Amino acid sequence: MRKKAFSLLFCAAVCFGTMGAVNASTWTEGVTFVNIPGGGNQKVNLSKGNKKTSTDIYASFVPTKMTALLGNSARLITKSQNLASDWVALSSGKVNYALERGCKKGTTYYSAVKSNTIEWGNNNDVTMDFSADKK
Repeated sequence: MRKKAFSLLFCAAVCFGTMGAVNASTWTEGVTFVNIPGGGNQKVNLSKGNKKTSTDIYASFVPTKMTALLGNSARLITKSQNLASDWVALSSGKVNYALERGCKKGTTYYSAVKSNTIEWGNNNDVTMDFSADKK
């Protein structure tokens, strides 16, 4: 009886442990961009990165604050500021997905935000959460 109970507990631990490993990707939260230049120009944040933990081909972005009248777009970049995903228009209250460009599991990626091409102000801010994995 003890062997059966131990076997069941062991199987349950293995199953739940595997599920945890599959869902190990995390959000990088509270990434802030201040005074984003207008005219479709970008601002980068290299202080908070996110390590890619899967082989999927989408990055995820969730804005928590946007002050631009005409909206903003975001993308993944590398530490050397090379593009790592397409731009995605940010919509509040939902996850926004960007198609990645050659991202590799185990690599840390950063984020960039740009204004709309006809945005005239230079004092717009964005705060967002992002992940190099599809969430």
